[in-house]
Amino acid sequence: MMEAGAVFERLSFSDIKLKLPRESWYYLRNEQNDGELEAENVWYYKGDLRLSELLLDLDAMLILVEGNLIVDRYIGNTDTDGATGLIVLGDMRASHMVVGGQEIHIAGDLQVEKMFWGDYNHGDLIVEGHMQAELMMTSDQYRVRIQGTSAFERYIVDWDDFGVWQGFDMTELFVPEIIIDEDEEPFVWREEMLRLLEEDKPILYEDRIKPVREQPQIPLLFADTQLRPLYMQQVTADSLCFLGEPEAASSSYEFWLGDQFFRATAYGNEADSGHFRSVYFQDGEEYGALLKIEPVAAQSGSAAHSHPMQWQLSGKYRKVTDEIVDWSVIDDDSPAAIQQLCQQNWVYLLQAVSTYEYARHLIDPQLIREILALPLVEPYNDYYDEERNGLWIGDIYFSFRQEGELYKDVPRLAMVRMARDYTDEQGEAKVEYCSYRIQKHMDGSECVSVQYSEDEDDDDYTMVNYEGGAKLLDAVKFFEKGRKLITRYNQDMLDGTKPFCGEDFAMEYWREKGYIS
Repeated sequence: MMEAGAVFERLSFSDIKLKLPRESWYYLRNEQNDGELEAENVWYYKGDLRLSELLLDLDAMLILVEGNLIVDRYIGNTDTDGATGLIVLGDMRASHMVVGGQEIHIAGDLQVEKMFWGDYNHGDLIVEGHMQAELMMTSDQYRVRIQGTSAFERYIVDWDDFGVWQGFDMTELFVPEIIIDEDEEPFVWREEMLRLLEEDKPILYEDRIKPVREQPQIPLLFADTQLRPLYMQQVTADSLCFLGEPEAASSSYEFWLGDQFFRATAYGNEADSGHFRSVYFQDGEEYGALLKIEPVAAQSGSAAHSHPMQWQLSGKYRKVTDEIVDWSVIDDDSPAAIQQLCQQNWVYLLQAVSTYEYARHLIDPQLIREILALPLVEPYNDYYDEERNGLWIGDIYFSFRQEGELYKDVPRLAMVRMARDYTDEQGEAKVEYCSYRIQKHMDGSECVSVQYSEDEDDDDYTMVNYEGGAKLLDAVKFFEKGRKLITRYNQDMLDGTKPFCGEDFAMEYWREKGYIS
């Protein structure tokens, strides 16, 4: 196995420039600037090469390997401003890559057995073939272009944001020796990482690269899952239902779990004629089923007051079509699909109500009001105006809706919406959203309801207060991260630091208010 310094031929850029890929930054820069790189130092190797490690902190602008390159341990650099570039005209394989500040161009395939980390505010990775890595991480300004297919156990973009997103805490991924946590935002000590790699010591907890996402432990609030009138009363309680239209005499709530739709309704008061409580299930585009309890008229006399109210349970179903279809009574002879729909979705509803009761205590509504009252937020006073609904702070976009803001002449609920760019495991760029709104129930209680959407172009969303799971905990962690971030930026503004995140109209508003000079 060869050591890097002993094997390369020292040449000038002018000697090798015609061997380079024509889209290489080095080639284009030289051509477009009258040969300014002609005299720069280049390390060159013709043929296949195998090295123990390769440090790209050299007195050379570029390394060119005219063949395949295998590096058994690591490729890295500590000097991100003057890093040596690397161009391989064949395939390349390495155990770890800790790079940034230069162009790395692989004409064939790239296989990184453990971790590729592309960091810094400039730097490029170009792979003309396929790329494979266990862990792929890049800073938000590090550019990656893979022309073939890519296969990663995990792909983290903007990795240097150590906040929790999708249940993944970066500080738990690396060994503690390379985490510097002196400030509010921890960061990785690049030099220490390379030192550990040099000593063949681990830098990652490999079993956490694709972590098991934490699931909340939510107890079922019901003694069993039988369809009982008592449980029907509980799932339609005033502490769960929201007021309908002003002229309506009913209150309700509804949500989707996958392709299953649920609605729970309470109509009128128990003392009023015509009172009932119901749950409606719809199985995608197949069947709809309505289960209903109504009070049984009590017999006159003193006995009527000595027993609790009696309820009559009934059910009906129909096909879901574009045309109006008559309802059929649910009984023992109903289709098996209807029996299964009612039994299965009743259990799901009990679980969803239990989850909702658990989730309503995770985010205090007062925290939403505090964010909406921040001086930093004041100029962003129109949620339905794209220019005035919010702003970017760091890697998070915040938008705001004040309580009672009108839309189509209807007052809306107070809400903070947070979004951020991300790259999914297939390398596709997306935008995730979490909407945190204050909900008011019929009994006067409040909670923060959370909706999640995995892409800005996706009309589907998840109501995580009912679904629960890892998404619920992720949304709570994301809110806490965002709350701390916007609170800090607000305080910085009040302390005299101009918030460069604001648009012109916001800057003018803050000046008029005396928040900034």
